[in-house]
Amino acid sequence: MPNRTPDSFYKRKIKPLLPAGLRNRLADLKKSIRLQKRTDYRISHEGTKKLGPEYSRSRDLMEIDLTYLCNLSCHHCNRSCPQAPSDDQISVEQIKKMLAESVAKKITWKRMRLLGGEPTLNTDLVAIVKEIFNYKKEYSPDMQIILVTNGVLDKSRELAQELNRDYEVIIEDSSKQPFRQLEFIAFNQAPLDDPKYKDVDYTNGCHILKDCGLGFTPYGFYPCAIAGGIDRILGKDIARKSVPETDDEMFDHLETLCAWCGHFRMNYGSAKDQGASPSWISIYEEYRKNKPELSKY
Repeated sequence: MPNRTPDSFYKRKIKPLLPAGLRNRLADLKKSIRLQKRTDYRISHEGTKKLGPEYSRSRDLMEIDLTYLCNLSCHHCNRSCPQAPSDDQISVEQIKKMLAESVAKKITWKRMRLLGGEPTLNTDLVAIVKEIFNYKKEYSPDMQIILVTNGVLDKSRELAQELNRDYEVIIEDSSKQPFRQLEFIAFNQAPLDDPKYKDVDYTNGCHILKDCGLGFTPYGFYPCAIAGGIDRILGKDIARKSVPETDDEMFDHLETLCAWCGHFRMNYGSAKDQGASPSWISIYEEYRKNKPELSKY
């Protein structure tokens, strides 16, 4: 039999059974299914036991929820400001205490983001920023102080400019408008309401742990500030009442609070439905009837 060159194969006119566009879409679908199966195993109890948690909380980044007051009513607010209003806010004394503990424990923060709610609605904002700025000058000169404002109120913009001028505060203006508020991640889609997550090990956390940092709220410390906002509604009152030690992974918080967070679903799958899942509907109703009282830091 004569030898065949590769060209002989290309000369055969065999038409594909499916159009190229559909073949590519099917290939992408198969790939996404493989990746999702890999992810499902990775965050299962068995996978986590073998490989360890996917994420670990930050040791040098912090997000501070200065207040839960807000002038907007954003859909799926991950601090539940419109869903469960509260006038709780962090005080200057609490900030001083946190900074003193940080110095005593030799923790050097590289970034502090001031959020809410709308942080400019905290009546002690200027005094709070001054304390943080003094800590920055003395203990962490390269630390970033970031104020996250929605920039809607004239007062908010003016105050932000003042803080930028006097205390080197970086202004992160989200410039929210009513037509943008529906773009939020579906925070109120709780994983615990989805059978897909029945075998999940929530100690895996999500990217927010490393990208956003330790959460500091009026009640104390959480692995992320979103977790603090969830505890505010559930009333578990499990915040750490001092700056966590560096070897504290805060797994108890992750196990309890990540099961409620739509960000966990988005990190490992999807949370496309825009309504609140049954557990959130129920807990918000309970909050309106009997607001839980959490102990303060």
